[in-house]
Amino acid sequence: MLITTGLMGGRGTVRLIAAKPTMDLLRFAGSFPLINNKWKPDTVYLYQFPRSPVLPNLSPFCLKVETFLRVNGIKYEVIGTFRKYRSSRGLLPFIELNGKRIEDSQVIIWELQKHFKLEDGLTGSERGTARALERMVDVSTFYAMLYDKSVINAPALMSRAVTGIPLPAFLSNWLAERFSET
Repeated sequence: MLITTGLMGGRGTVRLIAAKPTMDLLRFAGSFPLINNKWKPDTVYLYQFPRSPVLPNLSPFCLKVETFLRVNGIKYEVIGTFRKYRSSRGLLPFIELNGKRIEDSQVIIWELQKHFKLEDGLTGSERGTARALERMVDVSTFYAMLYDKSVINAPALMSRAVTGIPLPAFLSNWLAERFSET
């Protein structure tokens, strides 16, 4: 299902694409060869976009996983990558833990909770409410934030101060214009 809506007098569009079921994502976990064959037990190897000078990560999904690791005191190593390493679907983040690859930020968190026996202390009803809120933020709110970040504020997003990429100003402005036209 694809819904396209014109915004701002037809200058921009918002596209909502229905997500595939989570079980589809679980099917791919661990089915690709490991990148790090010399892994340490119970150390998470987090593959994500390189760090920004202003944030640990510009990707909300990468930031979510790294924040979870930090808050829970889980030992991890970040492998910053733009193109060299990707998940089976071509996305970031993904992790490797004890010789197993795990993809999709929410599946990563579920697997880490199981592996490290992290209890959330919620009742069944509270867990259902938390799950609904998670999905709303991951699926619905994300697209509103993405529009604001990438279309309305594209020049600021593409600047060297935010990305850390040493591009000349004229080139980052040109890229921002092209990025906001999509």
